[in-house]
Amino acid sequence: MRWVRSHAIELGINPNMIAAGGGSAGGQLAIAAAVLKDFDEEGESTSVSPRPDALALFNPAFDNGPNGVGYDRVKSYWKQFSPLHNLNENVPPTIVFLGTKDKLIPVETAQLFKYKMEQNGSRCDLFLYEGQIHGFFNRNKKINRYHETLSELDKFLVSLGYLPPSNKG
Repeated sequence: MRWVRSHAIELGINPNMIAAGGGSAGGQLAIAAAVLKDFDEEGESTSVSPRPDALALFNPAFDNGPNGVGYDRVKSYWKQFSPLHNLNENVPPTIVFLGTKDKLIPVETAQLFKYKMEQNGSRCDLFLYEGQIHGFFNRNKKINRYHETLSELDKFLVSLGYLPPSNKG
């Protein structure tokens, strides 16, 4: 994120309009860039912010606490590592997509994330897809919501001014 922001001009992007997103562990990385403080790479300049300006999270592993995903891998430092446990008032506007039958990310965790975000004054749009499993939005699934989730993501990005409004009725 710091590299992208520091090279924004040559990349032709606005350094104040950088969105990050991902699915599952990729979603964890995106939200981690926004909220975690203890994981700067050695020798990395901290004068450039790694915080994205918007987040798009698809079934994100944002709870790495004792009841969350991957706890066994981070149990000695989970309090510093788990995005759900490090939310603050500076989290960028966020959209979350989750299937109600996801076996890795409980609906309750997503609802708690949304609640904590809103308690901190941050925007969190949560979309729950009834009966859908982990990765339901991927194009290669037999039953997927790929176009539906991308449409909602587009609306979110339009609302933030990242995309122009559609001319379609």
